[in-house]
Amino acid sequence: MINGTDRLFDKHESGDVYYAKMPIDITHYLYVPGFRGDLAYLYAVIVDYYNADYGYAYPTQDQLALKTGKSTQSVRDDMRRLEKAGLIRILSFEGRNNYGYVPLVPLSQAELWRECPEAAEKYRKAVAKLDEEKRGNREKQARKRRHSQ
Repeated sequence: MINGTDRLFDKHESGDVYYAKMPIDITHYLYVPGFRGDLAYLYAVIVDYYNADYGYAYPTQDQLALKTGKSTQSVRDDMRRLEKAGLIRILSFEGRNNYGYVPLVPLSQAELWRECPEAAEKYRKAVAKLDEEKRGNREKQARKRRHSQ
């Protein structure tokens, strides 16, 4: 068990804390088949590395592996997944072993649902499952109240 700081994290009071921006629309991609939450984190790392003067991010795959706690092969695979999801463009440079990464703005939920109907269906199923779970919890609470009277 790690003992934390016990200090409230208030995003409005940054102090000496640095932030990596991540568009909220990235959360909709969690419903795209094959997309995982750690890919959203990797996307945020690429956004953080983005250099406007160059027009791309240029971390090495070793740096990305260290930032994500993964192997370089996993990072390579994940970068291809981000590219397939339309979230980054991968640039290769003649005569260099490194790549450049252009982070792209995620689609809005409506745009993503149109582009990937499977994501919309997965989302609807998740909402229905949560609704069913809430209904079951309310019924369970009602039974407990009836038995305690």
